[in-house]
Parts: sequence; structure tokens; C-alpha cells
Amino acid sequence: MSAGIILLYSNNRIAHLYYSTVVPMKSHGIVYGKEGTIKVECLQCPTDMWIGEKHIEIPNPPSAESFNFCGSAGLAYEAEHVRQCLTQGLLESSLVPLSESINLAKTMEEALEKLGVTY
Repeated sequence: MSAGIILLYSNNRIAHLYYSTVVPMKSHGIVYGKEGTIKVECLQCPTDMWIGEKHIEIPNPPSAESFNFCGSAGLAYEAEHVRQCLTQGLLESSLVPLSESINLAKTMEEALEKLGVTY
């Protein structure tokens, strides 16, 4: 299955998302704006980003484990942030508040429904 998804935002902003389970595709994202371009490799756990021509490297923490997907070791950063929130008695992250998580889940649920995906 392959599909394209278009998300419409305020101020005439648009996101075009493409995926395929039939052909291999890169997991990257490009943001085009009035002031330049941002390119991110390996979206689920980026290790490289370009802001215009400037390259920024975000190294994964060292791991003896092997993973199925690019950048998976980088999920350790997310897990560590969750641990920090919990040890501080916080019920949500100031980086990604619950409202943002709910918004994302609703958007994904709507997209899956429109694509006919059931689980």
C-alpha cells in the first residue's frame, strides 16, 4: 500500500506526507519556508539535520545492541526525558505536553481511518 496525506494548517501552511509498504522510501523530511529549508534524515530518530547549508549532527548514544530501524538508539534520549519527568513527579513533559500528544494521536487516527487501516 502507498498513499499521500495532505495536512492543512493555519496561515496557508501545508504538509505533504508520503509512505509506502510496496517500495523502499527514505525516512526523511524537508521543511520549505520563506527564509530557507530544513532537512532531517531518519525522521523517527534523526541524527543529521541541515538548516540551509549548515549541517548539524545529533549523535546517538553508544549501544551494544543492534536495531531494526535507523537511529533507534536515539530513543534513549526520549526515555531519559521521561525518566527525569517521573523522578520529578511531573505528569507531562514541558517539551511535548499532553495536548500535543493528543493532537498527534487524533491526526494519526484520522489519517489511518481515511486510508482504511483498521486494527
